[in-house]
Amino acid sequence: MTYRCLLQMVLLLCLSTTALSRSYSLLRFQQERSLEVCQNLLWQLPSTPQHCLEARMDFQMPEEMMQEQQFRKEDAVLVMYEMLQHIFNILTRDFSSTGWSDTIIEHLLEELYEPMSRLEPIQKE
Repeated sequence: MTYRCLLQMVLLLCLSTTALSRSYSLLRFQQERSLEVCQNLLWQLPSTPQHCLEARMDFQMPEEMMQEQQFRKEDAVLVMYEMLQHIFNILTRDFSSTGWSDTIIEHLLEELYEPMSRLEPIQKE
C-alpha cells in the first residue's frame, strides 16, 4: 500500500510545478530543480515493487488547471505544500523491509524539505 501511494505522490509531485502561476517564476524554477533532484534520487532506489508498476495511473493535468485564471496561485501553493507534506510523512515511515537505502531516503527527505520551507511562508500570506 505504501509503495502505491509513494509512486502516485511522486508522479503528482513531478506535475505540480505546472500549477504555479508565471508570476511565481523564481519559486517555480526552484521547485523544478528540487523535484528533478528528487526524481534522480528515486531512480537510485534498487527496485520498484511490481504492484507499484501495476498501480500506475496516467496523471494528466485537467484542462481547467492549464488556464491560469481557473486556478489561483494561492491555491496552487497550498495544494503543493500539502502534497509535499504528505509525501514527506510517507517517507519518514520505516522502509527497512524494502531494501531501500536509508541514505537515499534521507537525501530525498532533505530535498523535499527545501520546497516545503519555501512554500510555507507563501501559503501563510
